[in-house]
Amino acid sequence: MGQLDGSLDAEIFTHIQKASVAFRKLEERVWSDHRLTIKTRVDVYMACVVTVLLYAAEIWTTHQRHIKVLDHFHLKCLRKILNIKCQMCIPDTEVLEKAQCPNLEIMVTTVQLRWTGHIVRMSDDRLLKRLFYGELASGKRPQHKPRMRYKDGLKSISEGYRY
Repeated sequence: MGQLDGSLDAEIFTHIQKASVAFRKLEERVWSDHRLTIKTRVDVYMACVVTVLLYAAEIWTTHQRHIKVLDHFHLKCLRKILNIKCQMCIPDTEVLEKAQCPNLEIMVTTVQLRWTGHIVRMSDDRLLKRLFYGELASGKRPQHKPRMRYKDGLKSISEGYRY
């Protein structure tokens, strides 16, 4: 699948690769430095790695599989920062609690809702707002399983689940 088909898979993979590079570059100076507190390490992680990972996430139409892949990377990084080995069998919720960090789904939802708030508050003559509230003048979406639109993703957030 490529970018031309509207799939987010390739973009998610690229963001994870770039965030992984950023994470590895900080290995010696931050993650391995035991003089730094966990809070400082997590703050550096949020500033340097998560920002790369979630760059432009406000416009993503995410499915549950995307969130799952992003969350897996996020938790893997937090376990490395907190020096938690997989043999320790510590649940993900406890890892997030120890790091005092939200999961990726909450972060993606937050940036999407913030962006939508900006669009809603724009003046009605702005192109972006007209596109957001617009409908197709002609043509139909396929009936069998139409592709999820950005608005569909926002609706699923408000209903409490993601496709």
